[in-house]
Amino acid sequence: FMGYDYSSGAGICVPAGYASRHLVAQFNLTSIPVGSTINSSVLHLTFKPNSTGCGEFNNAISMRAKQINDVWTVNNIKYREIRAGLTSASNPINVGPGGSCDSVNQRDCAWNITTNIIQNWVNTPANNFGLLVEPNENWTAGNAPPASWSNQQRLFIFYSSRQSAPNQTGPYLQVEFTAPFVDDVY
Repeated sequence: FMGYDYSSGAGICVPAGYASRHLVAQFNLTSIPVGSTINSSVLHLTFKPNSTGCGEFNNAISMRAKQINDVWTVNNIKYREIRAGLTSASNPINVGPGGSCDSVNQRDCAWNITTNIIQNWVNTPANNFGLLVEPNENWTAGNAPPASWSNQQRLFIFYSSRQSAPNQTGPYLQVEFTAPFVDDVY
């Protein structure tokens, strides 16, 4: 699930109260040779077929990828602990019905990631804490999402690296690069 919803009681998607779900993904870039020049990079998400998730909002929601700048682990990541350090990593795209990606028309989501970020990760792998995707508005403090999110209640369902069907794929990062010149060995 990715997005925001509010429920007054336990439901199929959310417990009582706020539910803010963010995609978090970290990619191993060690197969890209050090010294390579990153030309382009695109984060891809694949909608689960015919699944708009929970929530009442029926239009597209502007979402962007952000660079995570704090250490986290799969079993111990808390949004409130990393959100203040997030920095923009892409332009926003419209997710959902009528957007540039939507589950109804099976258009997958693709964010063009700033090449400087990926270049930094290739040159200094210790700086690679991954990406997070969330609504375009900022949520830097407090226990409740920004008021602007209240009219955009919708949780979208994507395949994850752990929950993918045959012939479907979880999040992936497509990187185009130019490898450094290497002299021929004679």
